[in-house]
Amino acid sequence: MSASDGLRILFVVDGFGIGGAEAGAMRLARALREMAPVRLDVCSTRRDDRLYAEFLRSADRVYRFPRRNRLALGTFARLVALMGANRYDVVQTALFYADVLGVPAARLCGVPCIISWQTALGARTGYAQDDLLRHRVSLRMVSRICTTMVAVSEDLRRSFVRRGLCPADRILTIHYGIDTDEFRPNDAVRARARGTLGLRDGQIAIGAMGHFNPVKNHRLLVEAFAAVRRSHRNCILLLAGDGQERANLERLAKELGVADSVKFVGYYRPSSEFLNALDVYVHPSLQEGLPNAVIEAMATGKPVLGSRAGGIPEIVEEGVTGFLFDPRSSEQLAELLERVCSSESLRENLSKAGRERALKHFSLHTEARKFLELYEGLLRERRGPGSRAKGNGSRRAGEDAGELAPTAALPAEARPRNGAECRTSDACASRFAVSA
Repeated sequence: MSASDGLRILFVVDGFGIGGAEAGAMRLARALREMAPVRLDVCSTRRDDRLYAEFLRSADRVYRFPRRNRLALGTFARLVALMGANRYDVVQTALFYADVLGVPAARLCGVPCIISWQTALGARTGYAQDDLLRHRVSLRMVSRICTTMVAVSEDLRRSFVRRGLCPADRILTIHYGIDTDEFRPNDAVRARARGTLGLRDGQIAIGAMGHFNPVKNHRLLVEAFAAVRRSHRNCILLLAGDGQERANLERLAKELGVADSVKFVGYYRPSSEFLNALDVYVHPSLQEGLPNAVIEAMATGKPVLGSRAGGIPEIVEEGVTGFLFDPRSSEQLAELLERVCSSESLRENLSKAGRERALKHFSLHTEARKFLELYEGLLRERRGPGSRAKGNGSRRAGEDAGELAPTAALPAEARPRNGAECRTSDACASRFAVSA
């Protein structure tokens, strides 16, 4: 029996939106439950339910405590009530407001293992929020009262230390992992997706996925593509996603004379089909934590051209699985696109090496195993050298790890409105009575 058997884990995330951190939490929750008999619940602190159905399938129970103002006292009270009643062994938070609400709540409730999971700098309100005084102060507070911080890339870990957001001995790195069975080369899927996208035989499809905002830097990609299109008339650019910059990108493509070769396909689902349709994947971001899309593209067997930003150089092995470029130089990117589009054998070599690297270093199984080992190690440290990291030592006698604490154990203000016990994910989605 593993030391992690019977652990009670709560993930607190700032919304069920479409983003790398949310998708990463969803995948990790599913993988942990498949790997060990843990009980894993998820709670959202933001009103964004686009991935709600997926979270229902990935967790034992799902709670929604959306904050209604900046103080979010109601959300904090609900978190305290939930953690106090269920006596979790591990609380893991992701994204800023989940950190500043979930970590103090867990500390107040005496949760033995509290992990603040850092996925990007300022990853909700504009990539520079950590430079604002209140965010810097808040993140420093979080780093000192959690058990440890975990960054998704070495670049991000170093940034937190360099900016004084966390001491070096209180933050470590665990890379994202992805489902390498879902994201894999598949000829049948490729043929179907290319047909859906209207691609011709022999047409070289260059693609990118992500929100259309200035930081994702799609403008650079459109400019570089326009330069390459002059000599490679059989190339097409596919952009999957949406956002505030879409109109500007459409206007730019028209101004550069490539509007008929730049196709906006929206949020293409499943993304594994979109990636299979491509011949080259490009990620031009100005700033990143560790982009899932780059790992997914490599696992699907696509050459990756990635910017030298954030954790991207930790994924892409220069000249082996793809190439790196300056995110402010469309000329560099155009040269690399020209090189890769001109050689089918180069694309094949990069594709094979990328798939192998994803399997070896970025599988979801590897990520989940590392987190389980971290939970077990931290719990052993907190409970003494002779103890096992199984279950919360403060749990009432006879209380099974798979049972939800009865409604009577919850403070009155945190009970479900209908008074019934929340035993299923659907029931747990009901709103608690506290107002923010």
